[in-house]
Amino acid sequence: MRTVLISGGGIAGPVLAHRLRHHGFRPTVVERAPGPRAGGQAVDIRGVALDVVDRMGLLERASRVRTRMRGMSILGPDGSEVDRSTEATFSSGRLDGEDIEVLREDLVRMVHEHTRADVEYLFGDSITGLDEDESGVRARFTHAAPRTFDLVVGADGLHSTVRRLAFGPEERFVHHLGSYLSVFGTDNFLALEDWQMWLRDGAGLRPGDAAVGSTPAFIQSDYGKPGNFEVVVRTADGRLGHWWRINGAPWTWNDGGRFASGIAHYGPALVQTRARHLDLVAALTDGRMQLWWRDDPNGFAWRAGEIFGSGTAAVSAPCLIEGQYGAADEDTAGNYELCVAVAGGRVEHWWRGNAGGSSWRRSAVFGHDVAAVTGMLQGSFGFNLEVIVLRTDRRLQHYWRDGAGWHEGSVIGPV
Repeated sequence: MRTVLISGGGIAGPVLAHRLRHHGFRPTVVERAPGPRAGGQAVDIRGVALDVVDRMGLLERASRVRTRMRGMSILGPDGSEVDRSTEATFSSGRLDGEDIEVLREDLVRMVHEHTRADVEYLFGDSITGLDEDESGVRARFTHAAPRTFDLVVGADGLHSTVRRLAFGPEERFVHHLGSYLSVFGTDNFLALEDWQMWLRDGAGLRPGDAAVGSTPAFIQSDYGKPGNFEVVVRTADGRLGHWWRINGAPWTWNDGGRFASGIAHYGPALVQTRARHLDLVAALTDGRMQLWWRDDPNGFAWRAGEIFGSGTAAVSAPCLIEGQYGAADEDTAGNYELCVAVAGGRVEHWWRGNAGGSSWRRSAVFGHDVAAVTGMLQGSFGFNLEVIVLRTDRRLQHYWRDGAGWHEGSVIGPV
């Protein structure tokens, strides 16, 4: 199998053609437009797509033409600003990440110019029929003469011609969701420059709701039978919001109130202690961390606890567990164990002796090229602490602590 017909000359089709040509195939791309299409919304290059663009040799060029968004505002029904972020946008995600947002027409042009010397393009044409037999697939076109290919690929969008010809009318498969999206260009009458503005009708958003990009802390507590779901998330105004759900009819979520201030964008870590109350630690905008605890006997109010930190700013949400160390028996409170990524790509380990009421102490700094601590537990292997981090190269890595200290483990793989 050496010849491949690809319907669709946008992004997916030419990228596939490039990889097929690299492996010795002879791809042909047919596109009904007279040339590479202009216009369209921005496209996010993230995750494995970054690897694909890099393998094509286009990563540097894509970085040069990326959008340079500064942030976004969200307006309420009356036009007042109810949320603002200079850390993330709905379209491009976190602004300090490695993801690249480019205008669709820039990406289309870039990929076409990179592939046109090695890939046959049939612009201004379209497939009108497909007939398959033992020799291949006979394709008929609106203008070009019929040809036989070993394989035909449909990369021609939502209303795919190839899909319709192969499987039948799309009405047999499409389920309309009752919504529409329109993207169009207009004069910059709002004088916006590298800034997004979103309008919400207020149905599901109000000041104090979850901030864009904030990671919620989520546990199942032992309140109720079965236990309630407990969620705490950073709100748009830099506070913390608590929500909980009884896991039984009518399955509704309840607002547990707003508290704290000056919370960093990353989000909190939440635990339920052996004493059955909720504790959390969140990073503050000044780089330090703070403990908060819920005072159940006095109206379930959240109370501020100790502020601590090394002077090196936290750059991600902390991971927090109540461990076995310091616990004399199953009813005694164990130590808090906390790991957090800090500036400089390191990880700080902190602990607090809950049984003796000691203050927070930093016990170690370890790791390198760390962007965030994503998971932490105390395992059954010698009761070691086990940590998973996200590295700056978008790979996961394992670290662990035994009696000799912290050790660097394997790089697990990309995310």
